[in-house]
Amino acid sequence: MKNLIKLSAICSVLIIAGLLISSCGGGGEQLVQGKGQVEIYVTDNAATPVKLQNVEIVVRENSQTNPVILEDHANATDANGHYTWVSPQAGVANNYYFTFIKTGYANLQDTISPDLTTTKTYNEKMVPVP
Repeated sequence: MKNLIKLSAICSVLIIAGLLISSCGGGGEQLVQGKGQVEIYVTDNAATPVKLQNVEIVVRENSQTNPVILEDHANATDANGHYTWVSPQAGVANNYYFTFIKTGYANLQDTISPDLTTTKTYNEKMVPVP
């Protein structure tokens, strides 16, 4: 009888834990689905950086010069220079090649590798062109 009570208690705890985990949303859900979330902040390179809004972000899979564009987000960054990017399914731990484009600034390229267990943050600094 004692074993039956212990087994019932353990099963109840496991069921409740499973329900709590399955009800999680947002980034946690994407991580469970095998996608990596990346937070990107774009500013200029001044001593007191200016947040850059409406930066175009182009994403490629194999290299910066790969003609195949995976994603192209016009006016991607918000008023805080922020953009959240989520990797494709099974894209975690792969390198993705980003190009940041804004009129009046030199294009900026960076390699970003999302992680399954954490949300990575990248701070991109664009250089104004004369």
